[in-house]
Amino acid sequence: MQVCTSTIYQPKFDMHTIEKKSTTKAWAGAIAKPAKEFPPTQLPIISGKIPDGLRGTLYRNGPARLERGGIRMGHWFDGDGAILAVNFTDAIATGVYRYVQTSGYQEEAAAGKLLTFRSETDISQEVPNAIARFDNKTETLTEADLGENRYPSEPIPAQDSQNPAQSWLLTVVYDGNSHTSEVWIFDSDRLDAEPLCKLGLPSVIPHGFHGTWNPA
Repeated sequence: MQVCTSTIYQPKFDMHTIEKKSTTKAWAGAIAKPAKEFPPTQLPIISGKIPDGLRGTLYRNGPARLERGGIRMGHWFDGDGAILAVNFTDAIATGVYRYVQTSGYQEEAAAGKLLTFRSETDISQEVPNAIARFDNKTETLTEADLGENRYPSEPIPAQDSQNPAQSWLLTVVYDGNSHTSEVWIFDSDRLDAEPLCKLGLPSVIPHGFHGTWNPA
């Protein structure tokens, strides 16, 4: 299995984050302000139920701060990075979100301003707000209905270690309507159905780059 920024390839089907334009730039709310860290916190279940066999940790990384001292950074890659970890165990989920404490981050935090050159690239363009599954056997495309102004991260597959035939897809969704972030869990074979579970996150998680799943 190969994992890319926008696509996950699996033997039976391909899972894509596809470009579906929203009528507004509600996604911009996710990067309007620096993200807020939070300590290990039990995540509330908004709807559904955490699958019984889902045990392990979802990791996601990406830029969490794109401004310092009133100056906006010009490229996603220039943002100060942070890591989200969501651990699933015994039918509960615990999340933690922290900035990566590089020497550059610490120096700029102490100075309260940017100390290094940041490239100027337009980051105002729309971001993808849909995910879809392409079944190689039936050559059919199935798209998840996220709703208007909701933006998913790269979907990450997670397999039941006790039942290899069962797997799920996990994605961090930014809801531009409520300015909140959530973790959505789909049955990988039923992407067009409602998520099996939605978990609330304590703070907004900006659009990220990559993720991985570490089974328990």
